[in-house]
Order: sequence, then C-alpha cells, then structure tokens
Amino acid sequence: GDQILMTVGSRINAAVAQDVEAVARIGGDEFALIQSGDSGADAAAALARRVASIIATPVEVGSNTVSLRATVGISMYPDDGTDPDHLIRNADLAMHRVAQGQGEDYRFFSNDMNNDAQIRLDLETDLRRALDRQELENFYQPQYDIHGMLIGMEALVRWRHPTRGLVPPGQFIGVAEDSGLIMPLGDAVFRRALADIADWRNRGLPVIPVAVNVSAPQFRDGGLIDRIRAALDTHGLSPDALELEITESVLMADHVGAQGFLNRLSQEGFRIAIDDFGTGYSSLSYLKTFSIQCLKIDRAFIADIVEDGNDAAIVRAIVTMTQALGIETVAEGVETTAQAAFLRSVGCSVVQGYLC
Repeated sequence: GDQILMTVGSRINAAVAQDVEAVARIGGDEFALIQSGDSGADAAAALARRVASIIATPVEVGSNTVSLRATVGISMYPDDGTDPDHLIRNADLAMHRVAQGQGEDYRFFSNDMNNDAQIRLDLETDLRRALDRQELENFYQPQYDIHGMLIGMEALVRWRHPTRGLVPPGQFIGVAEDSGLIMPLGDAVFRRALADIADWRNRGLPVIPVAVNVSAPQFRDGGLIDRIRAALDTHGLSPDALELEITESVLMADHVGAQGFLNRLSQEGFRIAIDDFGTGYSSLSYLKTFSIQCLKIDRAFIADIVEDGNDAAIVRAIVTMTQALGIETVAEGVETTAQAAFLRSVGCSVVQGYLC
C-alpha cells in the first residue's frame, strides 16, 4: 500500500507540478491540489481529467500489477468557500459524491451537495440517539407455503422517529452503513426478533423461524455467531428459531471466507438463505459449494411475472434448479393472486409479499 501511494504521489507531482501551486497527501489515500491564478472551471476540469488518467495507469508492485481509479472533487474560490478549510471540505464532499456514482471521474461542489450532506449528518445523529432510545422496531412479513400455511416470517426494521414518524429502511440503512452504525443496528434487530419469538412462545403460540438479514460488516465480524448464540441462550431458544439471510454480493466478496463462515453457521444449526437471488453475481457455483437451505427470488423478477415471458422463464428455471438441489425457494414481493397462482403452478415452495 505504501509503495502504491508513493508511486501515485510521484506521478501526480511530476505531471502537474508546472500547473499547480501545491500537491499534498492529506489522508490515507487522498491527495489535494491547489490551482491558483486565473484558472477557471474549464482548467480545473482539464486538470481533474489529467490526474484521473495518470492514476488509471497500472502500478507495478513486485510481480503484481495493480489497477487504480481516481475520484476527484473540485471546489472553486470564492463561490464554494473563502478560506482553505471550507474549500477542502467542499472538494472532499464533491469527491465522495463521485465515489457514490458510476462512470464519472470528477465532480464540482454545489450548495445542493452541502445541503444533502447536512441532512445526512442530521439523520446520522438522530440514528445514534435512536439506537440508545430503542426507537427501532421490527415489523414481520409472513411467509406462506403453497398450501397457505404460515411457515415463517421476515424481520423488517422500521424507525419510529419522534418527529418524522415511521421511517422506512431505505431512508436510513445507507446512513447506517456509511457511519458504521450498521453493526449495532443489526444486533438490535436480532435481539428484538429473539425477544419477540420468546414472547410469542410464552403466550402459547407456535415457534416458527424468523428470517433476519445479515449485513456485510456483520458477515465479516468474527463475533457475530457468539453474540447470536448468547441471545438465543438468554431466551432459551435453539438456532432453528432463526433463518439468516445473506445477499449474493456479500458471499461473493470473499468466497473463501464465506465458505468457512457458512459451514460454521450450518454446524451450529442455523438455517441459511440467499437473499436477492438473480440481481447480483448469480453464480451457480456457490449453490453447490455453500451450505444453504433457502434461496429467495428477488421481487424484480416477480413484479411482471404474469406479463413478461422472460421473467416467467427465469423464475421457472430457478425453481426447477433449486428443486433438483433440494433447496427451498421463496418468492419475494408477491402482490397479486395471478402472481401467486403462477408461482404455485411452477412449484415455488414459499411466497411472501403484500398479498399475504
């Protein structure tokens, strides 16, 4: 890593030294350039493109070739700040907006970006308080087999904000991931799910498995299984009370590590489901490599399954394949009786969605 940084720094310095006032490394992998004089937006954009091209040139490290990509944020004096701190901060905001997008190497700062950042910061602050005040709640979406019997449910986290009302996960999960709050949030969902299962059992209701999503940071955390086991023991529950949902992208990010982790989960007695199947890598190899019991067909294939022959063919093929492998299939986002009838006709094991 140090060798790459030194190589990149030397290349930038050599290429732009005549056109800028200063080149500095200001963070782990962040460099700052100051261009003064009469340079306008066109000159800044040209400089950004040149720097991106320089950094895109592969770096040789020993016997390996490393490919890099630059994301460049630009702030302009005086519109984007009248002092160094504001200019650097706003360029940094612009840079992170590039990193979140696709296809572009640079972006200029704008006041809209600053407003978005402040809203996001406020939401992060509120979310930290929400975890302390236990404002997060689990809603449970039922799962039914083809005979209409309730056989499971999925825990869906919601945030009951004191002034905003019920906040859906799409508005705060991204903030939780970016701020590092996804770990305590995920643990809170697990603890609440197990507490609810224990409460239902104490009321004499049958214990049916509850599916809980496992985020990428949780998946990489070596202490996750021990924490879940401790929570299970607290309520006198066995591992089959839970089903752990893991997305394709999380599994494929570390194939070797994932195999060991899933094997341990299986040995501990947990059910494992692959979530959002078909929208990511869709690597068929892990269906035979990993120990999984359930595969969830993403709602993107279910929405138009009656009208779109391609979606219908894909779902039919997935169900046929999983049946042959002895894996249960769950169709997500089932909202009409026609969708449910089609899924029943092709042998889909379980459905969930607003229809149910």
